[in-house]
Amino acid sequence: TASTTAAMAASSAATALSPPTLAAGPAAAAMPDEGEAWRALALRWGVTLADGVDACAAAGAQGLQCLRTRGGLDLIRRLGHPVIVELQDDAGRRGHALVTGMADAGLVLQTAEGPRTVALAALARVWRGEFATLWRPPPGWRAGMPIPALEDWLRPRLAAAGGTSADQPLREQVLAFQTGRGLTPDGRLGPLTLIA
Repeated sequence: TASTTAAMAASSAATALSPPTLAAGPAAAAMPDEGEAWRALALRWGVTLADGVDACAAAGAQGLQCLRTRGGLDLIRRLGHPVIVELQDDAGRRGHALVTGMADAGLVLQTAEGPRTVALAALARVWRGEFATLWRPPPGWRAGMPIPALEDWLRPRLAAAGGTSADQPLREQVLAFQTGRGLTPDGRLGPLTLIA
């Protein structure tokens, strides 16, 4: 009947938007093993990680870098990469989920149960802002590298991103780019700037 169909649709919507359950067992919505979340993330980069390996070291051997940081949903949105979030419920149980996208209703998580949309308000109850991701640095990049060392790599990307003028000194272009992306305008070529 129409009322049964409406009730089932409402039930499905409530399930899709409920906060992740972090109970132990196969029905857990979050991945209890952080390694599982890293393996799922690495697959999105075309990299297979073996069980029990250091995810960052193994990804590094494939030309990827790990980034662990803290920030809000705006930062995750600006980065535009899948990220791993650590979830913790009121009982202190922890799990991990892979954020694969954003929808009007909330975040799309790849969990142990498969893709699941979680309302932002529900996520706020179990997420404290920490996230991690993988990224591919420019060839030869190292932390603290001066801007001129990456000039050939930077110039076309800054031009494509818009909001800067090719007539500006490169450092000023980097500062303008960082400001436009909501990043700290420090002129440094750190992971957040290079990913954004």
